[in-house]
Amino acid sequence: MADAEGLYVEITVKVHYMGAYIKALAKVVSATLAVIVSLFVLYGVFMDRAVLVEYGLPGIFLVALLSHLSIVARGMFLPALLSLTEFYSPVLLGFVAGLGGALGETTAYCWGSGIRDAFSCDGSKGSSSKIAEKYGLLTLLLFASSPLPDTPIVLLLASLRLPLWKVILVQIVGKTILYLAGAYVGGLIFIELKSAFEYETTSLILLAASLILCIIVSWRKTRDKILKTVSKIFKAYKE
Repeated sequence: MADAEGLYVEITVKVHYMGAYIKALAKVVSATLAVIVSLFVLYGVFMDRAVLVEYGLPGIFLVALLSHLSIVARGMFLPALLSLTEFYSPVLLGFVAGLGGALGETTAYCWGSGIRDAFSCDGSKGSSSKIAEKYGLLTLLLFASSPLPDTPIVLLLASLRLPLWKVILVQIVGKTILYLAGAYVGGLIFIELKSAFEYETTSLILLAASLILCIIVSWRKTRDKILKTVSKIFKAYKE
């Protein structure tokens, strides 16, 4: 009887972990499909300035959304955005583009969350999530409101199980600031952007490095060491 109960418990645990792993894999696959579809739609429809002018603000929202969903081509819509400043207020353009860009960060978040779930199925947050929430959201805001790549930050915050709504809210604020400033000063902020091929290649390298880092922090030992080091740095800076 005891052996039967033990076998039942073992099977139940295995089924639970298998289900969690499949769910995590589904997140990663879904995010990957979203990236591919976004790239096709982005290049097939919204790279024509005339199309953007025709669609107006909804077009800006969609192209910003697709650019950020694609991850590797998130900067490709900026020339089109800047060219529409003659038709719309920079404030309105900045907010619409910021909203679309922020919602587009869900692919990076799903990747980070899926990778974390695949390596850790216990579902616990622990102290690492508190540290990430304390310092990670501020770091994300700084990166999101500047031309600096924030994909690594989103991946890591997702892998540390920060709520998606908090990440999106910070992204809306940061991206709106970025694109509002860009609309005001024209191409000055984005003058350092490289050609399309170079930008995509750089984005792919950055994405690969970010995914590797995300996997590293998914293991408890390395994650705790990294977060303790970050916490010490912030404390030393405050002092």
